[in-house]
Amino acid sequence: MQIYFYKKKLNNTFFLLFIVFIFFSSCNYLIGYKSINKIDSLNINSMCFKHHSNDCIILDSNYLHRLKKLIIDSIDLHDLYQPLQVLVFMKGKLVSSSCNCNAPSSGIFNLAWNKNKAFEVFPPVPNCKMNNEISLEEYTNLINSTKIYSNTSVVFVVWTNAFKKKSEQLLNIVNTNISKYNPSSALVLVNIDNIFITSTN
Repeated sequence: MQIYFYKKKLNNTFFLLFIVFIFFSSCNYLIGYKSINKIDSLNINSMCFKHHSNDCIILDSNYLHRLKKLIIDSIDLHDLYQPLQVLVFMKGKLVSSSCNCNAPSSGIFNLAWNKNKAFEVFPPVPNCKMNNEISLEEYTNLINSTKIYSNTSVVFVVWTNAFKKKSEQLLNIVNTNISKYNPSSALVLVNIDNIFITSTN
């Protein structure tokens, strides 16, 4: 039992290091990290309500494994595993993708998502270019959602309580973009807290 527990702790450590590597390699560093030790469903639902989300999804800990099966391109894999993302689908096709890695810094604590007025059009001007073509159906399967969206446009925002202030900033920008330029869009909040939690059981 002691050997098994030791090996499991090592596996958790290596897994956490792998996550950190994916997050921050070739990336703008994110400042303001807050550790998470459990999923706070009440807090997550509150965020979804506050930002007028049509759907609220909490990614499970197997997200990375599904992602690696679906995406073979290393750059796409890197971008789709970031803690802050915006993905816009129109008529079932991905038309815009942005993530924290490619968002320029604005001062010490903020990211300039709207640089060059990127979020003053719809769909927003992407800061990532996906080499793999991913459909809305593939993405909903990836995030383990069974919901079918009838909206012409669906906007997914990936966020985390590990970077709560930056998540709030991004969600405010996306909400403003939708309300001004495409109010009929469905907004889906995708919480990624689970990958920040390493089990010691």
